[in-house]
Amino acid sequence: MATVGYYSMTNGQGIASQVNEITNNGDIAVNVTVPNTAQLASLDSLYVVNPSNGSFGAEYMANLPDIAAAVNGGMNLIIFDRYVTNAQTILPGGGGITSLRNFCKCNRCERGRRCADGVHQRTERGD
Repeated sequence: MATVGYYSMTNGQGIASQVNEITNNGDIAVNVTVPNTAQLASLDSLYVVNPSNGSFGAEYMANLPDIAAAVNGGMNLIIFDRYVTNAQTILPGGGGITSLRNFCKCNRCERGRRCADGVHQRTERGD
């Protein structure tokens, strides 16, 4: 059983829809109201959502050094991000990641292929 903090970049704290995803796996859900050193200290993982199509949350970005320190100390970081653009800037150690936000309208998108119907977002690691 892990202790998983949950946080939304647009709400400035966790949202109810994140709780069942954590507790249904047998883990303990902890609402993170500010992703700072004090609140991250007891977590095994931090589950972050960014439902914004246009930006990253200012509070998350302001606490990125604390998040990076927690990740470097062994905490897992899980992010579901709608913005995608410059995703490497919100991921500790993510400088080598190339992100691509691509709107397409097909059911199956492949790298380098243009699509005609639907929305597809893909992030690729540049190894």
